[in-house]
Amino acid sequence: MATKKSVKVDYRNIQIKIQPLFTETLLNEVLPYTLEYWGATVMVELLKEINRRILMLYSMPDANPKNKFIESTSAKNYRNIILSKFPYVIIYSVKGNVVSVLNIIHKSRNPKIHRKLVKQKQQ
Repeated sequence: MATKKSVKVDYRNIQIKIQPLFTETLLNEVLPYTLEYWGATVMVELLKEINRRILMLYSMPDANPKNKFIESTSAKNYRNIILSKFPYVIIYSVKGNVVSVLNIIHKSRNPKIHRKLVKQKQQ
């Protein structure tokens, strides 16, 4: 029986990298939509929740569920931060001590496009 090789992660040295696609989607789609339909108060609450959940990655990068639609490897895995109060999912990857926040996607979108939306980052 083959055993899986575990990768030791030093949680004291976690680096979080916010990718441009995440920032663009947040600034050009998510925040304007939230402001228009729910108002400034809800938009501020959304930003606080996003900030809080991303900061949690410093102490628990593997605590969120794996993304079922983007194939993970032993070296790199894709995970979701599901924002329970808001209709959004933040997709991020973990590779060793580096956490890359890749994109934010509305929950109603077809989940099969997660792969495509993350691949845009790599182009």
